[in-house]
Order: sequence, then C-alpha cells, then structure tokens
Amino acid sequence: MKKTSKAFQLDPMPDPVTIKFNKKDQKWYPVDDSYTDKGKNFIYGLGWVKTDKWKEHTIQPLSNPFTAKEVKTVADEFGLNAAMGMIQGWFYSLYNDRSYGLDYTKMEVANMATLGELYDTYSDVIQSIGDEFIADLLKKGFKLNGSIENGWLWYNYIDENNPGNLVGQVGIYETIYLHPLQHVDHCIGGRIFGGRILPSFNPISFDSMLMTLFHNKYYSKDFKKSDKMLAKIVSVHDRIAHLTTKTIADKFHRIFEAPTEYCIM
Repeated sequence: MKKTSKAFQLDPMPDPVTIKFNKKDQKWYPVDDSYTDKGKNFIYGLGWVKTDKWKEHTIQPLSNPFTAKEVKTVADEFGLNAAMGMIQGWFYSLYNDRSYGLDYTKMEVANMATLGELYDTYSDVIQSIGDEFIADLLKKGFKLNGSIENGWLWYNYIDENNPGNLVGQVGIYETIYLHPLQHVDHCIGGRIFGGRILPSFNPISFDSMLMTLFHNKYYSKDFKKSDKMLAKIVSVHDRIAHLTTKTIADKFHRIFEAPTEYCIM
C-alpha cells in the first residue's frame, strides 16, 4: 500500500536507469533514450552535450512502493539528480519531467534524499494515525465514494435519492486533503519563490479541512449551526475528537512530537 503523499504515490522507473558523470561539475545525470542523438544527450540545465565519453553507470529500479531509505541510498552515492531519475513523473522521470505540478513533489523527494529512513518512520506514524482518523470519520456519518487518493466525500449519504451533503472531492491532487500526511509541508513561501524546509505538519491547513467537515456535518439551510459548533469547539484536538473519538485526537499529539522524536528538526 502506498502512503498518502504526492511523492509516495508515484511509481519507480520500471527499468534500470542509466546515469552519466560530468567531470566539469562533478555530477551524475540520468539520461533518457528519447533525449539521445549521435553521442549527445539533452540534459536540463546543460542543453545538448556530448556524453559518449562520460563515465556511465546503471542503477537497478527501486522497489514498488519505494522508500525514502532507497532514495537516500542513491542520492548519497550518485547525488540528487540520479535519485530524481529513479522515480517516474507524469511523462518522464522526475528529473526530466518539468511539469509545474510536480515542483512541490520534488521537494518531498529531496527531503527523502536528505532524511532517508527517518522520513520513512516519520511518515509511517502520520499515515497510521491518519488512516485511523479517516476510518472513524466513515463510521460517524461520512461516506467516501472512490478512494482516499481520488474520491468524493459525502455526509449523511443514504442513496442517490437521499445523498445528504456533498463535502467535495478528496485526493492527492483534488480540492480536499483529508489525510494528515497531505498536510505535511516541504516548502515555505510558495512554489515559485519558496524554499524547501524539513517535513513540518501544518495544523492551520488541517484545521481548515476540519472546518469544512463541520460545515457539511451541521449544514441545514444555512451555516448558522455549523458556525455555532465551530465557535463552541475551537481547538484542533477537540474538533478531531468531536468528529471521531478522543482516543484518535490524543494520538495526533504524536504527529507534533515526531520531528523531535526522530531528530528531524
């Protein structure tokens, strides 16, 4: 089972990856057959360069699902470029894929390359707590059509004729991030001008999602009742407890303690 984050949802490259070493900048670069012509390779940042005499190495595919430990192992020996080349983007390897929507994902992969097994353990904790949180939501009146990676969330859904309230579309790239692992930030200051930070849970964005759940749970003809409930139950902990159980809400303390516990910060 893949964990519920943008990077963990990607697949590894299915075939062995060829990388070449540039003596000028002392870096390894993944090369793609579709960017090869007469002894030259197109390498982002360098353009078309003659690589037929460059030192070459082949790396076997990562496991599927892959781990941050594997990513760090590649990065430690061959650098971040090679590590990015081991993971599939939307069209090419994550190194060669320049899709704007993958910029943030690359920051998470860079954190994998930095932290390795520490990030595996940290994300395992959040994944486990988040899975319990969602499982209990679905026992308390919420219904998910589809999957947590791509589905529609309803409240008080009975059937097509009595659908209750549509909360919205949840998923890795959808409107609502339901799983707490999706609220772990890897960047501060925006995607364009922002900079990478070590993994940090964002309680503000998570609380915003909880407010959406409250609005749909208590919506009738207007938002008066939901606004009243939000004014009455103000802490993230108490809102989680109200929507699920106090036991699950108490477990969220581990998410805040995890960075110190696993020496991430």
